[in-house]
Amino acid sequence: MRKNKTVFRTVLCSPYVVELWILITNNPEAECKRLNKKYKGLDFEWEDGSAAMTSLEFYNYNSLLVIFDAKEPIGANTICHEVVHIKNRIYHHAGTENDPDNDEPEAYLSGWLAEQIEKAWQEWKKIK
Repeated sequence: MRKNKTVFRTVLCSPYVVELWILITNNPEAECKRLNKKYKGLDFEWEDGSAAMTSLEFYNYNSLLVIFDAKEPIGANTICHEVVHIKNRIYHHAGTENDPDNDEPEAYLSGWLAEQIEKAWQEWKKIK
């Protein structure tokens, strides 16, 4: 059986006061069970797919969890897809909306989120 490889990173999405949890693993079912046990407010079940995102609210702050199944390579399409969900949840938590006449904040946030996911993916690939 292949060794379980997991990277779990948390990053603060400033100035939005939302913490993003990035989980990249080749065993998402087991990692979901582990997180559910560790964080009592979390009740997340993995469904087959390459990635999933959920909003969490516990410990008096907002967190977003994005999980990537590393059995498949994580490419630009998957990252961009999840970034849209994450960005929209961050805006929802912050009580703000996308502004089509001034989309620079959205573009910067999206790029930064993609960069955080890419860093976690590169870290996962280095695990032996």
